[in-house]
Amino acid sequence: SGDMILGALIDAGLNPNLLLKELSKLSIEGLSIDTNHAMRKGISCKRVRVKICNKNIDFEDEHLLQTPIDKKNSTKETSSDHTKFSHPNKIINFIQESDLKPTVRKKSIAIFQRLINAEASVHGCDSNDVHLHEVGTIDAIVDVVGSVIGLDLLQIDKVFSSPLYLGTGFVSCAHGRYPVPVPGVLELCKNIPCIQTDIREELVTPTGAAIITTLACSFDSIPVFQQKGIGYGAGSRDLKEQPNVLRVRLGELSAK
Repeated sequence: SGDMILGALIDAGLNPNLLLKELSKLSIEGLSIDTNHAMRKGISCKRVRVKICNKNIDFEDEHLLQTPIDKKNSTKETSSDHTKFSHPNKIINFIQESDLKPTVRKKSIAIFQRLINAEASVHGCDSNDVHLHEVGTIDAIVDVVGSVIGLDLLQIDKVFSSPLYLGTGFVSCAHGRYPVPVPGVLELCKNIPCIQTDIREELVTPTGAAIITTLACSFDSIPVFQQKGIGYGAGSRDLKEQPNVLRVRLGELSAK
């Protein structure tokens, strides 16, 4: 998931203060980030939480407790549910009108556009008619944009991914009780190497799938490289089958 990506990048050397400084360009009022040490099956890792107006919000929280400023109207918008940014154009415009670096805006929008297209395919509708529920919350926006910012600050040029490991079971979402992997994840993972497991948990979320499948250039064996850093991002749950962590390895490609 997106919070695990942020945690892994911070554990690998990303300065959380610099990350927050760049995220402030989104003009999300009262935004801060808590980074705490966590243990998952004996592995030391980083757990990331978002704070808005001094209220802790886990990345899995389904309620939008604070909304950003609408730059066009300069008025605050409030909502008690997590569908505030459900219209795709609202999210795209929100990112496009921010003061983020052009490259960060472009990649962040590409990730959300991929999410939008996947949801349109799943629900059999036009992309303009898609309603982004869980992936339209403030925390999902921070997930996506924060991941792109983190890679930019770490000066990462290429992302290589292993095949994606998928869980099973069921999960509750805005449309009801869905089987895992949820349809959006399966759509995002078309033509992507995946390994199905028997773990009855959601191992890949739509936001995480969108980030990785948009930014990674391959999902195969890691190329030869000189390893410079390692980071572990903690998930919210402690799985019995395996460490619930995302591992990031930083390095330089070896010259051939």
